[in-house]
Amino acid sequence: MKRPFWLFSHIFAASVIALFIFLGFWQLDRLGLRKAQNETIIDRTDEPPAMLQELLEEPIDELEFRRIADTGRFIDGDVVRIGSQSKDGSAGDHVVGLVELSDGTRLLVNRGFVPLAAVDQLKPPPEEEITVAGWIRLSQTKEGVFGAADGQLTAERLPRFNVATIEDRVDGDVAAVYVQLNADALDPESELESDVSSFPTPLALPPLSEGSHLSYAVQWFIFAVLGAAFYVALVRRIARTSAQKANTTLSEAAVG
Repeated sequence: MKRPFWLFSHIFAASVIALFIFLGFWQLDRLGLRKAQNETIIDRTDEPPAMLQELLEEPIDELEFRRIADTGRFIDGDVVRIGSQSKDGSAGDHVVGLVELSDGTRLLVNRGFVPLAAVDQLKPPPEEEITVAGWIRLSQTKEGVFGAADGQLTAERLPRFNVATIEDRVDGDVAAVYVQLNADALDPESELESDVSSFPTPLALPPLSEGSHLSYAVQWFIFAVLGAAFYVALVRRIARTSAQKANTTLSEAAVG
């Protein structure tokens, strides 16, 4: 079993088993991140809403999911789309708008989801002053080794909500964070609020669930155990077969 073939097979089997174990711990790590995010959402959404400038006095990495209540007007209701999104089983885009707050700060907002099949139903934002109500979100960056690049999907659609990338498309500076608008982000007296058949539709926060990470982790660990057991059994079977052949050969040589 010291021949190159056996050495290669041992290395290959060990690599596959190690990969299964790595994937199991990777899923456990993602589970930990999901639990931490759930706790962050619960804690920060319990905080009272505040105006943007008040929120920006705090460290930016502590602002995600904080509630905002400010006033302003839309400068542009459709600056760019965030592509490759889905909602309720439909593929579509997130619509990015630009708001100027009452203090002059310009703020990018995620107006919500529009299905690809309903782009003609995209309603314009209200022209009057609105209540900017929603949650602070941080600029999205590339995730993982195989994540999409920070470049463009097309000239009108981007792979993620990256504030710096979108800022290049508008004149002047914008806030370093963006806001995910909720259903209260329109003036209650605006007639557009009753137009529920048009888009975009506001987005909800990430669900407070742990997902399937734990079950996936258990599956990968089971695969590792089964893989190791199968390989050990295979090696023993081949070793017994080789020993039997060797004994048969010796017996035949002795008889001869």
